[in-house]
Amino acid sequence: MDRTDAEKRRRKLLAQTRNLYSERGAVPAVHPRYRSAYNRLYKEEEPAPQGTFSLRVVFCCLLFFGFVLMDHYDLTVADVSSSRITEAVADDMGVAEVWQEIRDAVR
Repeated sequence: MDRTDAEKRRRKLLAQTRNLYSERGAVPAVHPRYRSAYNRLYKEEEPAPQGTFSLRVVFCCLLFFGFVLMDHYDLTVADVSSSRITEAVADDMGVAEVWQEIRDAVR
């Protein structure tokens, strides 16, 4: 082995070691099962992605609560009663029919 080859090999190993132990790099590949433990140990600063599931659940609960109030007090909102909502949900309509009703309502 030539001296230049050994020096090249040492430089390559040094670069690999620096990359391996560098704190500037991305998070190493961690199995999803152990990701929370890894984040707890190394205090990741990356914010977790925010979902909209909780917002959708709150919105659905508000709609259901409104429906129950409409049904209990026999209220109508925008000429729609709870019995009409129940009929619309129970009605088996196709997508084409729904689009046609929307087009007719807009015209």
